[in-house]
Amino acid sequence: MAYLIDYNKINTSAGYEVIAPARIRQYVEYKGYLILNVAPNKSDKEYGNFQGGNILCYDEYANFKWQSKSINVAEIFIEKDGLHFYDTSSIGFDCLIDVETGNIIKMEPTK
Repeated sequence: MAYLIDYNKINTSAGYEVIAPARIRQYVEYKGYLILNVAPNKSDKEYGNFQGGNILCYDEYANFKWQSKSINVAEIFIEKDGLHFYDTSSIGFDCLIDVETGNIIKMEPTK
């Protein structure tokens, strides 16, 4: 099981350290991957150099797999059909994500 070491550092389930480019807001382990929701606080040294929210994906050996820049994610969650992101754009979308590639499989507006 992954665990936080510091505001931007986390150990994977295999014991490898990942240093994120900004504060880790949320993390989820899913099918051998570690998915991080990162965004800095105004008080963080990264603020100004890294803005907005991004999703980063690593395997359990801390190898970077993909990054999502196209959606501003508020929450990562798992449902029976797979990994989902809640996009906080003006409408708000529930996005089903391919965990191996980071591609959006299905996107539905939330009501």
